[in-house]
Amino acid sequence: MAAERRAYSNLGNAYVFQGKFDLATDCYKKTVNIAQSLKDRAVEAQASYSLGNTYTLLNNYEEACKNHLKHLEIAQELGDRIGEGRACWSLGNVNTSLGNHEIALEYATRHLEISKE
Repeated sequence: MAAERRAYSNLGNAYVFQGKFDLATDCYKKTVNIAQSLKDRAVEAQASYSLGNTYTLLNNYEEACKNHLKHLEIAQELGDRIGEGRACWSLGNVNTSLGNHEIALEYATRHLEISKE
């Protein structure tokens, strides 16, 4: 099952490079589901990050935000400060796109604080 998870993740990446974002989201969703069944929180976090980025490319900012929040939650749970910083950076960008400028500024500030560690 771990090999299948890697294959879906790699396939999602290939679809992103081809601009086939809907197909990429399908692959990343499968990656998340397999990671959850394997109880691999680190892979679930990475797949949620990839899924959030792909939804951003599709201008589906609500779904992007939901997936980046999931990434942030898992990164904090795992003590992954680099992942937490990436999630905050992404959430800042998504909230800017949504017009939530105060929230975007909060996430950007958190990203800056983490980047100084």
